[in-house]
Amino acid sequence: EFYVTTGGVSPNVTVTYTNAAGTSGRTVVLTAIGATIRVGRAIPIIGSGGEAIQSIQSIQLSAGSGAVGNFGVTATRLVSAVHAPLANNGATLDFLQTNLTRVHDDSCLALILVVGATPLGNAFGSFRLAQG
Repeated sequence: EFYVTTGGVSPNVTVTYTNAAGTSGRTVVLTAIGATIRVGRAIPIIGSGGEAIQSIQSIQLSAGSGAVGNFGVTATRLVSAVHAPLANNGATLDFLQTNLTRVHDDSCLALILVVGATPLGNAFGSFRLAQG
């Protein structure tokens, strides 16, 4: 997750992690993550071969990013996903379409927007929870 806009270099990122089975020293390389990454952008880190990550030990950039202390690691877990197949077209899911995913009492919920190369206008979203 980027806290400051980066410079004009597009580095490769090597992530050393422990997988969900507890095997440490695993690595995955994210290639050419992009230059001039804007504040608030997050890049997903998925383990080698798609394996789940238990913890991250280090992140190494192949080139300077243009600013010191400009990114951090935020661990997340997908609760539910909504896909809008067309631009400017929303989607609504009922309780069956979300598979009644459990949301733990200490969860910190956030909406994440994944966009393509096309600029978009205002993005908005909301969710409702039922308990019981």
